[in-house]
Amino acid sequence: MKKELRKIANTLLLYSYHIEDAGLLNGKMAIILYLYQYGRYANCKYYSEFADDLLDKVLDSIKHISPDFENGITGVGWGINYLIKNKYVEGDPNDILLDVDKRIFSQWSCNPITSMLGQGIYLLQRLEDNKSNSDFEKYINQLLDFCNRGISEYKGQTSLYHINSVLFFLIQIDSLENYQEKAAQTKKLLPAVLKKTFEDKLYDKVDLYIFGRLLSKLTPLQRKKWKDIVSFNSKDGVKDFDIEEIIKLSYLEGLYIGVNTMKPISLTLVSNFVKQKQMSLEKRDFLFSKGLAGLGNAIFATNLSNL
Repeated sequence: MKKELRKIANTLLLYSYHIEDAGLLNGKMAIILYLYQYGRYANCKYYSEFADDLLDKVLDSIKHISPDFENGITGVGWGINYLIKNKYVEGDPNDILLDVDKRIFSQWSCNPITSMLGQGIYLLQRLEDNKSNSDFEKYINQLLDFCNRGISEYKGQTSLYHINSVLFFLIQIDSLENYQEKAAQTKKLLPAVLKKTFEDKLYDKVDLYIFGRLLSKLTPLQRKKWKDIVSFNSKDGVKDFDIEEIIKLSYLEGLYIGVNTMKPISLTLVSNFVKQKQMSLEKRDFLFSKGLAGLGNAIFATNLSNL
């Protein structure tokens, strides 16, 4: 596996400058996260210093990128905070992310089909350093209002991928006493949305698995409060993921649960995937979403004890 991790790192080094987007799933930020992890794992500063250079380029571009989590500034902000918290880069997140916070929380937006509620995920992450910050209390209330208004007024389709992120945000906020009433208002709207989502089959196996994992984290008291949503959970379970599904699952479990429950990825599966991507070498082959950066991060999440 060490050989495959090095292949991934060197391929990303060689082709990273061909990636124009800055985002977390489909841009440079995915490569940055992997190179920092690999640099630490291999005890080689060259990879970390290369990631430093890429990160500087991302920071220079944030005024011109979209607000969403997958491709834009919200995911970049989340990635930077992750790097600080895990001591890949030094600094106070409240200083480094000051301008990022202002941009992310200046306008609430989301696509219910293709995007998660990224601003909610980022807000929860930033609350760890701002529990008594009146600005962040204001952001929570604004986002709860945005969710309530958006769900009640929106007439289009909604993916389970998106609902999972809303559910994650509401479950976390529901544990904070000052926001339970507002969270409950939005929670009441979700069963009707879920019913339509399942009727329209707007999900994949990973989305179903993550939905179940989020509900499994509820306390007994929360399960009573959320029983109308818990009733949608499949009792059959989901298994037999292919490697692209493993990449997505690893990323989402890390995001929502904080730990990865997947079994280690086999060396044969990894080697075949790396070889396939190195032969193709399209831009998408390098990224977090179904690409080498995503595979590398998944390996570190699932195979770390065996590396």
